[in-house]
Parts: sequence; C-alpha cells; structure tokens
Amino acid sequence: MPRMQRVRLPAEQRRQDILNHAAHLFADQGFEAVSMGTIAQAIGTSRPNVYTYFPDLVSVLRVLLDRRLSDLEAELTPQLGPGASLNLSALWDTLGQHRQTLLLLHCAGEPVLRAERERFDVLVSGLLRDVPEERRVLMSSLVRGLVYDTLVQGQPAEHALTELAILLRPAAD
Repeated sequence: MPRMQRVRLPAEQRRQDILNHAAHLFADQGFEAVSMGTIAQAIGTSRPNVYTYFPDLVSVLRVLLDRRLSDLEAELTPQLGPGASLNLSALWDTLGQHRQTLLLLHCAGEPVLRAERERFDVLVSGLLRDVPEERRVLMSSLVRGLVYDTLVQGQPAEHALTELAILLRPAAD
C-alpha cells in the first residue's frame, strides 16, 4: 500500500489553521477541555507540530483573541469617533457578528483572560462616552452583562435592544 505524502503548509497558513480550529474547539468545549493534542488531532497534525507555532494553550487563545478583538475594534471605530452617536441596532448587529469572539472571552477562567476582557471593557466604555463619567462604569457593566446574557449565553434577544435603550436613556440625561 503506498504511503500518503504529507503536504507541508507554509508557516503562516499552518498557524492560521491552528487558530481557526482552536477557536471552534474553545467556543464549543471551553478552554479547560481543549489540549494541544485536541487541536493537533482536529487539524490532522502532530502535537509537537502545534508546539512549533505556540508554546502553550494560553498563547493560542491570546493570539486568537488579540486578532479577533482588533477586528471588532476596527468595526466599532466609526461608532467611537467624535460626533458619532450610539446606534444600538448597529452595535448589536456588529457584536452579533462577533459572537464567537465574545464566547472566547468567556471560555477560560478569570486570571487567564483578564487583559483581554479589560480590552473589551475599554471598548464598551468608549461606546458610552456620552454617559456621565460617574455612571459610565455602572452602565458599562450593565451593557457587558446584557451582551453576555444574550450573545454569549444565548438568552432570548428580542428585548435586549429595548432594555439597553432604557438603561442608556436616563444615564445620558
């Protein structure tokens, strides 16, 4: 029986392949349930090959989130500019398109992703720039909670925008 030849992927393509498969595994199974071996098996390579590109599982998750949060920030930047008003529907649509990123932010324990969650918090706070500073932290927490409940946990979202508008309206007055 002839041996199958392995195709050697370019380094950046292999690295991206690892990140793509890891994103799905983390989102579906949670960070703690995934190992470098699980990722290797998913992409059909060896565990040492995965270690060639990433020193550990936390590094995989951090690189993944760094890229995903950069993409999210780029999409939300027009809503953060001077004179831009907060469009809740557009915000919700954008966050919904990045649901997997939001799942990834919550797939590992608190200390592991603290910096990444803080980066998301800063982004949310920037969207609330019209809210008086003394109420911004509270409002930011409420918005993050609503995002978590509806987009991450999959709770019914039909009233999310209405609730968010009600929460933000008094704060902006």
